[in-house]
Amino acid sequence: MKSESKFEIEIENNAVVGPNLFRNNAKMVAASEIGYSIAQEHNMIGIRVVANAGQNKLRDMSTGKDFVNLCSCSYLGLNSHPDVLQY
Repeated sequence: MKSESKFEIEIENNAVVGPNLFRNNAKMVAASEIGYSIAQEHNMIGIRVVANAGQNKLRDMSTGKDFVNLCSCSYLGLNSHPDVLQY
């Protein structure tokens, strides 16, 4: 299938195939493999958590260790700060 632009796009099994013009998935998967392996060795893959003591504080169900969710838009907890909540 050819798009209206100068770029050719192939569709196979409802997915775009071939080189991507804006990212290199194969290179990124290879580059991230070591980080994924290290995370897996340290039991950081597939962690099951429960919320603990307020927003963004989580507890690992298997170890009982608490940690902060730094992937949140409010890892500093400012979304529950009294000065923010009054507005």
